[in-house]
Order: sequence, then C-alpha cells, then structure tokens
Amino acid sequence: MLERLTETLNQSAEELLVRFVDDFPSYFQVERSNQQLLAQLKNRGIRIALLTNGGPMQRPKLAAAGLTHYFEDACILISKETGFAKPTFEAFSKLSDVIGLSAENILFVGDHIGNDIAGAHAAGLQTAWVSQGAELTGAIEPDLIIRNSLFEIIDYL
Repeated sequence: MLERLTETLNQSAEELLVRFVDDFPSYFQVERSNQQLLAQLKNRGIRIALLTNGGPMQRPKLAAAGLTHYFEDACILISKETGFAKPTFEAFSKLSDVIGLSAENILFVGDHIGNDIAGAHAAGLQTAWVSQGAELTGAIEPDLIIRNSLFEIIDYL
C-alpha cells in the first residue's frame, strides 16, 4: 500500500510540475511603456540583447510577454544555455561577442547592483542601474542611475 501511495504522490508532483511549466510564463507581464522603449530602440537601429541568469523558463516567459521579436535569437543569453552567469566576466564577454560591439560601446541596464552593475562594470561595459527607489551604497558607480523611467536611457544615448 505504501508503494502505491508513493507512486500516486510522485505522479501528482509530476503533473503539478508540468502544469507549472505550462502555465507560469503566462503570468509574466511587461509594462507597455517598456515595450514601447524596446520598440523605439530597435527602430533607431540599436541592437538589443538580453543577459539573464536563468534556465529553460526564460524563453517561454519572453514569448508569453511578447518580447522575443525585439531580440535577435543569438542576442538572448541565458546562463543555463551559455554556461556563464552574471556577474562573471565570461557572461559579459559573451554578450559583447554576440552583439558585435566592444565592451565600452555597450550600455548594460540592470537592477541588481552586484550581478548586473558590478559585473558589467568589471567587464568594461557602460552601466545603467534601475534603482527602483533604492539608494546607491558601496563603491560601484553606474554611468547612469535610472530613477523614474527606463526612457531615461534615450537621453543618455
């Protein structure tokens, strides 16, 4: 009886996992203004890349949010696929390679001061920190601090 109960519990867990994987991306949404910014950057001929620490759920989330068409497929870098995670130098070097620009000609936008800003800065990229109301503490000084809107990037460029 214990064996049958264990089999039932395992099957239920597997079913829940399948359901989670299928349904989770549909809960990921992006503000319309952020999509407008991506469209504006793309229309200006600015290459846009995505560097994220994540796994197989990242691409379905991007698709569900309607974001994939802003990026060339090679410019979506997911740590579980590349083998390099932020804040390592290799992750940012790979980003530079796929986007086809030298590090100093790339503006990396991120909200995590350690993984995003410190890692990009160490790799020689320009940095824009999305502060989300937080105050900057520590030695890392981003090139741009985004306090109100991601459209502040346009003025910086």
